Amino acid sequence: MKAQPGSSIEPGDPEPRRGPSQATKRMAALSPRFKARMAGVFQFLEGLTSAGGQVVILGSLVVAGSAATTATNILAHQQLFWLGFASSLMGVAFHLAWAFLFYELFKPVNRSISFLALCVILVGCAMQALTSLLYLAPLLVLQGGSALSAFTPQQLQDLSLVFLKLNARAYDIYLVFFGLWCVLIGFLIFRSTFLPRILGVLL
Repeated sequence: MKAQPGSSIEPGDPEPRRGPSQATKRMAALSPRFKARMAGVFQFLEGLTSAGGQVVILGSLVVAGSAATTATNILAHQQLFWLGFASSLMGVAFHLAWAFLFYELFKPVNRSISFLALCVILVGCAMQALTSLLYLAPLLVLQGGSALSAFTPQQLQDLSLVFLKLNARAYDIYLVFFGLWCVLIGFLIFRSTFLPRILGVLL
């Protein structure tokens, strides 16, 4: 049996195995409309989980200017806090999915700008992942442990509030990269022939 191009045969293999590029080829073969729909689904899920964890759940527990009340709320609603952390972490996974789908979607329009947009949003995803880690830090601090036994309860509460503020600043930095990505994708949408140009203007 002759080996097909891009495949390899090893002794004992009943049939040739396809190379790792087959998944990429299948992705490229999908229609632009399907890619756009899938990207929209993942973007919706990312917005739902990220906002649910970072804004809705965390916002319901944090009391501005009061480290003691915030600490009490977090310790009294630990399951809700863990749910917010998991939701925030899932948002990163959904974000990565639609980032690569957008890259594949707009690569035929302008490969260089599409790749630049992908690099920008990957940095944004890294910042988003950092916010998820900072999200969990206050609970770990408040639960204490032998490593934190030298701190007083008030100091632990103040430290947990510092991590929450760092979380907010990291999320703001993520939004900067997301805004730059929107500008690049807006340009690509405007130049494309398969999406309404008004979407690019709105972005």
